[in-house]
Parts: sequence; C-alpha cells; structure tokens
Amino acid sequence: MLPMHNVQAQPSSTTGSNSPLNFYGDGFVLLQHGAVIHGFIKPQADSVTVVMDKGKQVTLVKKQILFIGPTMESLYKYQTRAIRKWGTGEHWHLAQWCIQNGMLDQAIEHYLELEKQAADNPKFKQLDLQLKQALLADESVRRAMAEQG
Repeated sequence: MLPMHNVQAQPSSTTGSNSPLNFYGDGFVLLQHGAVIHGFIKPQADSVTVVMDKGKQVTLVKKQILFIGPTMESLYKYQTRAIRKWGTGEHWHLAQWCIQNGMLDQAIEHYLELEKQAADNPKFKQLDLQLKQALLADESVRRAMAEQG
C-alpha cells in the first residue's frame, strides 16, 4: 500500500458520548492501518469490542481505531474529509482501499483522477488490472454485462 501524504486524521475525544469511537450498534471500524472490521460494536472506557459473525469477537484499544461508522460509506467519507491536499498518493491509496472493500464506484472515481495525472506510471497499469479484476468478480457487474449481450 502506498503511503498517504498530506493526510491528517481529525483527533477525536474519547470521553464524550458524541465521539465516533463511542458508536454503539451494527457498524464498521476503520483501523489505523486501513483494515475494516464489521460487526456489532460495543464501546467501553478505553476499548471497543466488535462482535462479528458466528459470535467471534475482538477487543481493540481505542488508539488502534481511526473511525467507527454505521456504513462503509461513512468510513470512506471520513478518509476523504481528512485529506487536506489531494495528489496522486491520496488517489492511489483510496482507489486501493475502495477496491479491497468492494466500493467499486468510488474506486473508479479515483482511477479516473489518476488516469488524468499518472496514466504513464507503471503503477497505474497495475491499478487498471486490479480494478478490472474486481469489476469482473462483482456479481452485479457480471449480470449487467450479460444483459447487455
């Protein structure tokens, strides 16, 4: 994964009940390193427990967490709002993150920006292949292609 430049996460107090880290219910956790965990979220004083499928659970220290939200879209919006200056690094990171997390429409947006700025970069060709593979693996895309004939 490429490093993000000019990105500053907004610090959030973990004491107030309005803190995003005090989210309770079914939702998504964005970890500091970009991974996402989905499940039923139960905040505690200094940690957050996520109960996942089949009763598996994980307890995370709050400093491991960037953001908690009700949808993947909310995690994506958090990341885009945190970017102060957009460049190719930010678009690379978010295109990759979106592909990994099944947000193909958003990945395409970042891909198109990169096409304008870095189409001759070998990494762009790699991203092009990754995006095409993800699109071909997506059931709704395959259905639409079949309907088109």
